[in-house]
Amino acid sequence: MDGLNHVRFKFMEKELKEELGRQKGPLNLIEIGPARGEFAEKVAKFGNNKLFTVDPEFVPDKLFWRHKKEKAEDMSFRDNFGHVIYLSNVLEYTDMNKTAAQIGRALKPGGKLIMVLMHKKDVRHKITMESLPEQEEFLRKYHKSMETKPKEAGKFLAEPNHHEFLREIINPYAKIAAGMKLPSQKVRVLDSMIKLIELRLKNAKTVKYNSFGSEEEIRSFLIRHGFETKKIEVLEERGMSGGKLLTNKYGYGVVAIKKS
Repeated sequence: MDGLNHVRFKFMEKELKEELGRQKGPLNLIEIGPARGEFAEKVAKFGNNKLFTVDPEFVPDKLFWRHKKEKAEDMSFRDNFGHVIYLSNVLEYTDMNKTAAQIGRALKPGGKLIMVLMHKKDVRHKITMESLPEQEEFLRKYHKSMETKPKEAGKFLAEPNHHEFLREIINPYAKIAAGMKLPSQKVRVLDSMIKLIELRLKNAKTVKYNSFGSEEEIRSFLIRHGFETKKIEVLEERGMSGGKLLTNKYGYGVVAIKKS
């Protein structure tokens, strides 16, 4: 997972703090797709609010809030429940129309939607697609090592030649597993890591690339689902390649209001 200093988390944190500063709590906040819950843990400290998370695959590592293990398309919140719903790099991996309808149903009139959406020119998508064969091979070798030589699995994870996309997932989990004393604890941590890799691989292979190509496409989508667009910001991230500083159009930061 990206560090919390990543541009997408900075955008959501800024918008959330501005909204919470304008309103008197406690507010009902809903995060869709929290993964391990690092950002949710941070948001839980933003004041005397009630935080809820929704994810069909994962239960966050730490729970200082209520978690619903269900799909975004099938959220069970009552109508007009939430004051703010936020999500990052999630909408495109769902049935977007069903998810938007659920968000509109669960938000109060005037409630705020904060999203980070994929950009069609995001280089990470290209990297992800290029790395699919390596991800499949990684999973095959890992499962084989666990079947034949479980004690060697740690050495396999430490190999330096894994694809950079995989290293982003492996490194945090490997670090946690290394600090565990009991073999059963290490296995649980590594099982979570493999589950995440398998899920990302499945999504990358099956999802249609539902990213938006323009701000107008985003506005039209939101209008269809009863939202008024307040802000669309192109988010950029910087990285090095061949000694050169590169800027990538990572995604769109979006803020919208549910119409009455």
